[in-house]
Amino acid sequence: MADPKSEVLLDKKKTAPGKSGVDDVDKVMTKQVAFSWKENVLTGVTGIIVCLIVALIAMFFQANLSLPAPTTTSPDDDDNIADLMEWLTINGATVDGVEIAHDGNGGHLLQSTRPVQQNDVLVKLPMLLVIGKQRLVDDPVVGPLLQETPDMDETMAFTMFLLANLNTPEWMPYIDLLPTSVPSPLFWDDDDMSWLKGSMLTRMTKQLAENLADQFQFVFPIIPEITFEQYKTMWTVAAGRVWGLRLGDGTVTNVLMPFIDMINHDAKASVIVNYDDETDTVRVIATTDIPAETPVFSFYHSSSHADRLFGFGFTSPDDTQVTSCMVEVADAGDCKIEFGAGDAAHETVFDCIDRVRQGESGDLEKEKSALSAVKDAAAAAMSGFDTDIEADEAMLQHGAAALTANQLNAVRARLSEKKCLRSTMSVVDDAVEALADPAKWVAFETKFGSWNGAMDYASQFKTTGQ
Repeated sequence: MADPKSEVLLDKKKTAPGKSGVDDVDKVMTKQVAFSWKENVLTGVTGIIVCLIVALIAMFFQANLSLPAPTTTSPDDDDNIADLMEWLTINGATVDGVEIAHDGNGGHLLQSTRPVQQNDVLVKLPMLLVIGKQRLVDDPVVGPLLQETPDMDETMAFTMFLLANLNTPEWMPYIDLLPTSVPSPLFWDDDDMSWLKGSMLTRMTKQLAENLADQFQFVFPIIPEITFEQYKTMWTVAAGRVWGLRLGDGTVTNVLMPFIDMINHDAKASVIVNYDDETDTVRVIATTDIPAETPVFSFYHSSSHADRLFGFGFTSPDDTQVTSCMVEVADAGDCKIEFGAGDAAHETVFDCIDRVRQGESGDLEKEKSALSAVKDAAAAAMSGFDTDIEADEAMLQHGAAALTANQLNAVRARLSEKKCLRSTMSVVDDAVEALADPAKWVAFETKFGSWNGAMDYASQFKTTGQ
């Protein structure tokens, strides 16, 4: 997907932009996440090799509602909203049935202005206003850097684009309305972070802060007017607003979409976002009837509370079935484990076991040793928390009203990790029992039937176990 090379229109007398050259684009826009936190994001620059976490940090959280996260906005916020809406209109966007609203916490959301019917098209955003790879390449500041370091992480490139264009008239209406703070653990104080004691998020947040500090050493000489706090904030905002545009060949191109990126997440989504090649616009379409003056939501993806907090800066009140955790196993390093909704066991557990035995399979004693190592690692991770699962569940059920938003998010996140660790130990116990008693393989295969590799795993040891 290539951005149009036309200038963003600010003069009402100018004509609307033409086609952007996007061909064979799938009709689905998907919120893309990547939680890899050991990823090189800046290569080719001497002395700067940065490992960062690519995370999508959504702009919302609330104790009992799926609302945007509290954010600090400009005192001239209403004027900025008016400027953005005028900018959209001048540049050929159409908005019908939705508006920017204040969430009551200093942030924004999109809400309906009238009764909306299913299949109503609420927004048409021209590709001229979509910030993607070609827009970055064409930027006078970011473009030369991308030529020098073509493997630069896109989140960093988007961040530099936004910072470099803070005072550029073509993009000010969009950038002026971006938040100036985000409720990610990256910005929590020590008291709030203490609620994450024992959590993988503590280490991941520290690593991210260090990586962003390394990035800033590279960015500051290029954009010297910004501070480190500004860079951290804009990086977080950019990461949270990047959407993945799925192309016809299955590839995904990351983009920023003004106005549309204010749509928040809820499991019961009321709109979808997709690309329409006939109009060369990104559209927001209602998937259900929406009453007037009601927030509109899209569904980003299924993820655990822990990943939502770290990657998005929020947790939602729904009792998500997805859990995730990190276990550190000798000779295998960190294993990220995830259990999905409806999965009896997720293959990530056995991926970790495979790393422990270094790919060798079929040896019963080695397998027992690998299973024991993973269980011990999960137990060690569990022991790092000050509270157990029952205490956290009781806190959420009976004491949530007394918690701050950050504390509530922390409890949900750490509870998600603990459930994942408990599930990991349970999976290992089931495998150990099956190894000791071949008669239990049928039960193992049945229980883990939703995992595609269950039968293959079992077949390695059936004969050996007998």
